[in-house]
Amino acid sequence: MRKTTHITLLCILSLFSSFSMKAQIRSFFSTDNGLSNSLINQIYQDKKGYIWIATEYGLNKFDGLKFTTYYHIKGDSTSIKHNYIKRVFESSTEDFYVGTLTGLMKYNRNTDTFHNIELSRENKVVYPHITSIIECKNGDIWLTTSGQGVFRLRRGENKFKSQSDLTLALNSIYLNSIYEDSQGYIWIGTENNGLNCYNPQTEELKSFKAPNEINSNNISAINEDSEGTLFVGTLTKGLNKYNRKTKKFEPITSNSSSSLFIKTLELDSNNRLFIGTDGQGLYTYNYKENKIENYQLSSAPFNISKEKIHSILF
Repeated sequence: MRKTTHITLLCILSLFSSFSMKAQIRSFFSTDNGLSNSLINQIYQDKKGYIWIATEYGLNKFDGLKFTTYYHIKGDSTSIKHNYIKRVFESSTEDFYVGTLTGLMKYNRNTDTFHNIELSRENKVVYPHITSIIECKNGDIWLTTSGQGVFRLRRGENKFKSQSDLTLALNSIYLNSIYEDSQGYIWIGTENNGLNCYNPQTEELKSFKAPNEINSNNISAINEDSEGTLFVGTLTKGLNKYNRKTKKFEPITSNSSSSLFIKTLELDSNNRLFIGTDGQGLYTYNYKENKIENYQLSSAPFNISKEKIHSILF
């Protein structure tokens, strides 16, 4: 039962504002009716309106009526290279990337096939676990990995390049997330060595480490609201808010009796911050009282307070 609720909850959140799917609002989906796996890493909507669901066993595409599932097929180089899908991302030029446990692929819509993208570090081809993909305002695409550091595809170029100097400065090759804020700074969260703020113009790097500068070194999620407030979630000690005047992070209290194990931070169209956790349910941030509060789905046929919320899409 736990596997099913894990899926359905993530899907119900993702379909609140999906493309022309009024009949599907608040619908529940599981492995019983189309999904390939109950362990979901990401839900993503592309520019054509399709919903992509990256799972630990297969990649799913939802067109509003049915699911199409992509698996690795032994001997077929045009299938996905690994069934553990971590991230999907579509660039402004409509290049569609798929990050797996063993490297990066590009999806070709015309042929409905996948093709490997070679990544190299220190003149050696590597097949890293892709953890996060973003496109910056200047058109550069950045990706983080768990084990091989940071890679970058500059606008106008056709090859991702390892950012060796930056990776070395991070003092960690195990990275969870990357985010560009409204001021053009790139924030990189590590699994074990805190948070980093990188200025791509000056190449300056500022690090924030526990316990003095941030409350945990395991950074799991980063997001910024429309007012420029930066939020950082950790996998062990909850939420932090960045004070741009003091250039310091402030921990946000929760009405939960224990620290939150945050997996995702997402903002809806009303600039309301939603917080998904690893086994502690769903929360929202109360701006007025500066605290975190439980959020319940009134239509859910189960108690979500102990569920894993790993991805939210509005």
